[in-house]
Amino acid sequence: MKNLYLILLAGIFALCIFACKRPNAVKPTHANGPKSDTSTTLIANTELVGDWNVVTDTMHRDSVPWLKGGSIMYYGTAKDHFIFTKYANLYVNIALNGWIDTAIYDISGSDTLRWINSYLKQGVATIIGPSSQGAFKIISITPHSLIIRTSGISPDGYEYQQITFKK
Repeated sequence: MKNLYLILLAGIFALCIFACKRPNAVKPTHANGPKSDTSTTLIANTELVGDWNVVTDTMHRDSVPWLKGGSIMYYGTAKDHFIFTKYANLYVNIALNGWIDTAIYDISGSDTLRWINSYLKQGVATIIGPSSQGAFKIISITPHSLIIRTSGISPDGYEYQQITFKK
């Protein structure tokens, strides 16, 4: 049963990753091409800067048949983190399925977080090139905790994701 849970969660992560839209405006890449480092520009809002460990990642997708409209919750390990830098770089590591992401993030308004993946590795699959992550609303942020959430209606039904972090 535990293996089935891990396979289901890996499938959800894969679905999220491969369902992303590719923007044309920003074209960061990994070490195989130009650097994705944005170190020439400091971000205005530094609330997210730091190393955030994933506590939980809850997902719900009506469009995933084997979830049957249900939800799944992943409990983070010590190796699961999102590192936000003061130069708008984002580094993600999720140990469960070997998900490694290098991205550039942006906060618009006071509570909308977006990022563009420039290098993404999941298990043995590697994707180099930009793909965007949907907008997350910053629900709560303190010096030691962060909650972000995205939700909406797609042609396939209701979709929801909430990630809880701690420093």
